[in-house]
Amino acid sequence: MRSAAGLYAAKGPGGVTMRELASALGVSPMTPYRYFHDKDEILAAVRTRAFDRFAEALEKAGAGPGTAPERSHAVGHAYMRFALEEAPSYRLMFDLSQPSEDAYPDLIRAMTRANAT
Repeated sequence: MRSAAGLYAAKGPGGVTMRELASALGVSPMTPYRYFHDKDEILAAVRTRAFDRFAEALEKAGAGPGTAPERSHAVGHAYMRFALEEAPSYRLMFDLSQPSEDAYPDLIRAMTRANAT
């Protein structure tokens, strides 16, 4: 998943192919198919994981000590920290719109969780 996110950051959505992913991992071109049906499934899995990490960072910041404005400020800092420290994942989360997001219930769950915060 890290390789797919890195390929996306470096080459955009067209740079994430099963062949490119296999090459980046140093495995045969068929190996990614053992774990994922296609490119969309890989990208959905990467986005799901990123949205869950993002939501966790925001939730943790919001649950900290302090007044409501202080916690809100902490959430804003957590948002910016995630965007800067995990820029490839952040770009993949928000720059990519998959045509069949509804086909990935885990992705919908993770997006909803992140948006709720």
